[in-house]
This record gives sequence, structure tokens and C-alpha cells, in this order.
Amino acid sequence: MDQTAPIANRLPADAQGAAPQDTTKPAGLDLMQVTRPEEAKSHHVLAKASSEPHSMGQFLSGLDRNTGPGPQQIAAQFARRENFSIPLNHHYLDNSLEIKSLEAKNPSYSVSTAADGTRTLSNVTGLSLNFNTFGIDEKLAVKGITIQKDDGGNTTFAMQVENPIPPQTQKVFNTTATVPLTFTINDNGKLTLPKDSELFYSLSRQSGGTLPGMVLQDAMNDAGSVAEFIEKNPTWVNTIMKPFLDRYAKDLKADVYTNAPGTLQSIDTTHRVIGKIVQAGAAAGGKPLAHPQTKIQAPGDYHETMQIDGRERTFTVHVPPGYDPKKPMPMVLINHGLSQTGESIESMLGANQVSDKEGFIAVYPDSVNWFGVKDLRTWDSGNGLVLPGQHAGDIHFMDNIIGTAKAQLNVDPMRVYMIGHSNGGMLTYDAAAALSGELAGIGILNSAMSGHEPQPKEPLSMFNTHGTADSIIPFNGLTDTPPLLRDIGVPVFQPAQYGTDYYKKLDGITAPYTVTKSGDQTISTASNPANGTAVEQVTVEGADHVYRNMQGALTQAWNFLKDHPRQNAPNAKDNVIVEPDVPVEDLTTVRQLMADVKKRGTTGIEQDADNFFDAARTIADGSIHPSVLFDKINQSTKLPFNDPVSRFIQNTTAITKKQDQISIDRKTTASIPLDVGFGIGQLKTMDIGNVTFDMAKINGYPELKNITGITLHAQVAGHDLQSKIDDISELADGVNGANGRIYRATMDNPLPSWARAILFSPKQFNVDLKLDSNMTPMVINQVMTQRQILGKNPWVNGIADEAQDVVNLKNRFNLSNTLTVGSDVALTTGATYLAYRLALRLGGTKAKIAATLAFVAAPMAIDFIRKELSP
Repeated sequence: MDQTAPIANRLPADAQGAAPQDTTKPAGLDLMQVTRPEEAKSHHVLAKASSEPHSMGQFLSGLDRNTGPGPQQIAAQFARRENFSIPLNHHYLDNSLEIKSLEAKNPSYSVSTAADGTRTLSNVTGLSLNFNTFGIDEKLAVKGITIQKDDGGNTTFAMQVENPIPPQTQKVFNTTATVPLTFTINDNGKLTLPKDSELFYSLSRQSGGTLPGMVLQDAMNDAGSVAEFIEKNPTWVNTIMKPFLDRYAKDLKADVYTNAPGTLQSIDTTHRVIGKIVQAGAAAGGKPLAHPQTKIQAPGDYHETMQIDGRERTFTVHVPPGYDPKKPMPMVLINHGLSQTGESIESMLGANQVSDKEGFIAVYPDSVNWFGVKDLRTWDSGNGLVLPGQHAGDIHFMDNIIGTAKAQLNVDPMRVYMIGHSNGGMLTYDAAAALSGELAGIGILNSAMSGHEPQPKEPLSMFNTHGTADSIIPFNGLTDTPPLLRDIGVPVFQPAQYGTDYYKKLDGITAPYTVTKSGDQTISTASNPANGTAVEQVTVEGADHVYRNMQGALTQAWNFLKDHPRQNAPNAKDNVIVEPDVPVEDLTTVRQLMADVKKRGTTGIEQDADNFFDAARTIADGSIHPSVLFDKINQSTKLPFNDPVSRFIQNTTAITKKQDQISIDRKTTASIPLDVGFGIGQLKTMDIGNVTFDMAKINGYPELKNITGITLHAQVAGHDLQSKIDDISELADGVNGANGRIYRATMDNPLPSWARAILFSPKQFNVDLKLDSNMTPMVINQVMTQRQILGKNPWVNGIADEAQDVVNLKNRFNLSNTLTVGSDVALTTGATYLAYRLALRLGGTKAKIAATLAFVAAPMAIDFIRKELSP
């Protein structure tokens, strides 16, 4: 493009040929500096812009300068004959979404200025933003720009960008035709692009109203809250959360959710085995103990194994030199931190030296090595980095270690303690609640409570130390963890003082803290002489997550705990069950979905289904791959979603459209519970495998025809049957659908052909379903469904009617059902009496025929009456 800018507007000589940074002020790059329409009448050739902008900051600054300030509410038309492209290369979602560039091709727009100085650029043409989303390039037109000053004096540029969703699909999600993208420039000319959280929150405001729109809105809000959490806590996220979830994402298989271990189970203590013994000063690989109950007589390090929930678990017992099998000795379980082992925590704390000097048995459990990945270790606690559905039974592990150690050693039952560092402290908090009937006290080294731990039944003494500069578990807590992250195991950290205050209250300590200072330490203590418990908080000024002298911290913890043994004998009945999993119905995504369904209502959801159907028919032929997209989102967000909807999407490999036919390919068959009753039977579940169907419209209502891959499992008259769904039609309930919709499923008769022949039963039958206000499906043609299955044989139908009447009376005793059963009895009795009278007159074979006719006539009469009375 041949352009010559005025000398005053040219770039400095030392900047020519280079791309100026957004932090520099625009060098007179007056983009779209053109004549106004009234001037253009006498100038057929529009004035040229000075120079092409080298950066987005220069482009926006030039736009700001050339559109105002001007007369209020006066519109002006601008146009420009030029082409340029500005690279942006800004990434979101861990590089899965990229704003690549701004592109201009002969741009034009109208501008108007409001009373408050806000300028609105409308009717924009020739401007577009280039995106790459999960590897797919897309160009979206800029439709408008709003320029205004924010409260901080910065200039904001809110671009309205073309919505990439097709118009018919926009109706499904109730989204706007454009989506906002806001850029900011400060007084120094520095450009700020939208943060991830701002982008997601902005997108969340563009949908809603319909059920799909509300679900999308929830998803964008959740994504915004997760992004905001990451932005506010970069050190913790980058140091702990991201590396750990990176390793999860790398080693987690696609079917990990469906094959996840079950809930915690009781432990079979007969499976405990002791592995190697390493005596003090002896070589590794000593003889194994004959039995887990074998007594340990000598000091040394004993490496042991046991089976917990199907896994082999390891721990090391250190018996100090002063151990005398005839004298009880205190015992301390020391739990390591994230990605550590019992060996590494011993080394970090110098714990064996403290054990030898102070005279206590030290036990070092090892956490699970998840998925066989080296160093991928974390405790199965309610506040640790463990995926939902993944369990190691660590509370059972702790309990069994205590039981085994007591059997092997002379452990003082009144002085069994547990100390945990970091992630090990989180397990210690859980274990304190679960095992308060066995423990005397706990020690917490740079860890935190979530505030959701179960409450111990017995009071426990508690030592707590924390550094004010802890970069891993912040001293003041990390309480803004979004619910979505909590659901997948990302912890919540209450402030350090929270745990001490919690146990102070638990122990019934009403006296205020006694506070002393010693160097960089502030020590707060309080006690309850009535039950012998006490709490101590040691705050270390300026200390990080690992102190320079961790052995000193362990020694402080021991010096406190040893003075506070149990006052009552251990009582296993005071132990409580700790459930680390969040029930499915309490998962954030599930709760949101249920709330959206309730808010939208049955009528609204029925309309949403119609809109979705119409949108599906307008989509161009081709395939999408939900499982691939789902995996990419998982990898980019590092969030292993585990709710039922996510699992369904993850197992859907492809959805293909060819004209009006849809094919859905799945890795596994999904089973959806129904539990819908109809007369003599009940629809139990619906299985969805690889599905195909044709889309059509009948009388303006959607219909799915020629369905394959959907099977209903039902129970009819006590027998389990299955039936394939062939068609699903939507029908109007009332005039023009005033009462909503009826959904008719046409399916194969599950009865074998010989049974259908006897019963005069059709090959297919219809089940009409309607959704109540709670979105629960109801069969509204129960009698008709029953008659279709049982066929037209009047005697069989009569027998079924009599049986159903009795069932109805049993389930709901009222006058109507009583009268119905009474009429059945009357008809049967009357027919029997007539047969009896006839037999007296006829006698012999004729009497037998009369009795048979009476037996057949009664049910047939009942069937006739039912048909006449049925609507």
C-alpha cells in the first residue's frame, strides 16, 4: 500500500523497521483519519491514514484519538481504503484458545458520542479478529466498539465480535448475536488484554433463559471462578496444583472414572504381612517375620507392608535404642507431605535422632504411589489432591498401623500421637476426627484445615506451627477455592489460627491464650486442667513452608505433646467414619443442573427441546467428536470432571449428521435409570449405545424415526423384559399444545412371538410419557399400554384387570379402589352362581361346560366394562 504520512506523524528513525511495544505512546499513527461525510462530497478520494499500526495498542490509541471527543449524540461516518494485520498471539486455556491477530480490509464505521463521553462505533465493516480454538482457525467480524473511561482513568475498548455460533443454535442457548471482548489502555499507552476470568465472566453474561443457555452460563461462570482463583494464587497454583494435575492428566486413562475403586471398605487384618526387617547396623534384606503379631524385641528400623483395600501399603517403624519390651513407650506416627515418602520426611525432620533422644517409637507411613507414577504421592484425605472416586483407605491404614504396632511392641496406649507436615497434616486432621478414641494428641507442621472435617468425639491436645511467609499453604489461608475445584480434590486452606481455635473450642478451653515471644516465634498456649488437654500455636515470622530447622519444629511438637497424654483409656467406639467423597448429588455441576431444570420448568424445557431439534436440522453435514473436545478441555484446564454428564460426553466419540440422519458413536453403553410405573409393569432403565435415527417433523412437531441403539429395560408382571425403541414422536397436549407436550415412544413388543399369537398382541406398542413439574416422566396411557402388551384376548385382559385392581387397592386403600375390587368380586361370584344353578339343571358334561363358560365369562365381562369405562 503506497502511503506517505506527514513528517510529524512518521516513526522516529530508530524505530522504523521494528515493531514498537504497546507500552510506547502512539507515534502519530492516526488510523482511519478520514474526512467527514459532508467533506467527502467535495473530496471524492478519501484522505489516507498516516502509517499502518504496528501493535494493537497503537491501533486502539489511534482509534481513540480520531473518534473524539466530539459533539454529543452526533453520528459521523468514517471509511478507509487500506489493508493491514496486527499480530496479537494472546493465549487462553493453556494455549487451547488464541487470539491471533486483528485484520483490516477497507474498514468503515459510524460513531456517536453520548452525554457521558462514551463513544459508540456501530455499523463496523472490514474489521475482524482471527482466532484459533483447539487447532481450528476462525475469523470473526468486529460489529461494534464502545470506547469509554473506567474509574481508574484507563480507556476501555469493548469490541462486539461476531458470535461464532450459527443463528439457529444461538436460539438454543439464547445467546446474543455478538460476544464482547474488552481491551484496556492506560495513560502510558500500555495495552491490557482480557484476563481468562474476565473473558469467561463476560461470556457467561451472553447466554441464559433456556436450559442449554443456563447450563452454558453456569459453565462459563465456573470457568471464570477457576481462572480467577488461578490468577489470584499464581504461586500456589504453579508450584503445587498445576504440576500435580499435569501429572494426573498425563497418566489418567479415559476409563478411570468408570473403573474407579469403590468406597472405603473394612480391612481384613488377616492379610497383614510383615516384609523386610532392617536391624540397626544390619544389612537390608533381613528375614521376614513369621506373622504380623510377632513381637519386636530389639531397637532398629522395621520396613513393613500390609494390604489395605486391595493395595500393598508400606510403612517403617523406628524403635529407639532405649526401648525395653517390658516398659510401655510412647509412639508417634509422622505423616509426610505431598510427593514425599516416610524416608524423606524422616530425613527432613531428623526424626530418628529426636526419637532416639526423647524415647518414643517413630512410625513413617508411605502414601499411595498413584497410577504407578514416580513421586505422584498424596494422602487420601478430605482436603488433599485426590480425584473423586479415587481411594486409598488411608484412615484405615493409620488405624491398622496403630493396631499392628501395639501387637508388636509395648506401646503406651495413653500416649499415641500423630504429627503431619503439609499434606500429611491434612491427613492428620482427618485422622484426629476418625481416631480420637485412640489418639492422645496431634501435631500440625505448616498445614491447614478446610473447615469441613468431621468433629472428633473426644478432646485432643493439639500443637500447630506455621510460617508467616509460607508460599505453599499460606499463613492467612486459601479460602477462595471455587466449588468446582473443591469437587475434584483441590483443597481449601483456612488460616493457620483456625485449626488452633477449633481444637481450643473442642477441648472446652475457655481461658484466653497466653502469648509469649522468643526470637522470631510467637507462642500462644491455652489449656483445660479438667480434661488434661491443651493447644499451642507457634507462629514463625518470615518462615516459608520448610523451616531452616525442621528438627527444631518436631522437637517443639514432641515437647508439647508428651506432657498431654490421654486421660481416659482408648475407646474404639469413639472413632468415627470419615467419608472423603462428595456425593454425586452434591457435586457443583449436578446441583447447578438441578437448579436450572427447576428454574426453567417443564414447559420451558419442552420448548428448548424443540429449538434444539430445529437447530440440529440446520447444521451442515459433518461430524463432531465430543470425547476429543472434552479431553482437550480437560488437558487445558487440568480439571478432571467426574459428574454423570461429563462421563456421558467423555464416552461419546462422534456425532455425525448426514442430511436428516444422526449417528452417535460411544465407547460404552450408558444406562439411565427411569423407574417409571405403568399398570402391571415398570420401566426400569434405558440403555444408550451406538445410536442412529432420522429427524422429521409431523404436524409441526419433532419426530425421531428408525431409531437404533436405544433399549428399554422393563419389568412386566414380575418378569424382566427388554424392548428396542423404534420411534419417538412429540404430540401436542391440548389445543395447540396448551398443556405442554406428550412424548410417544413406539417400541418393539418384548413378548415372544408365540405369546403374542396367544394374546392377539401387536408387534409394536406405544408408551405415552409426560413430564411433571419436577421433570419426572409419567406414563399417561397406562391402561392402553397394558392392553397393547397383553393384546386383545378379552379373557387374559380381564384376569390382568382383576389382578391390577387388587394391586391398586393394596397400594392405595380408598373407597374407589374398594368399590372396583367389590365389582370384580360381584361379577365373578354372580357368574359362578349362574353356572352352579345351570349345572343343577343340566348335570353331567353340560354342567362342566357351563362351569367353564362361567370361569371365562367373568374376566371377559370385567374386560368389557373396563374398555367401556376407559377414556
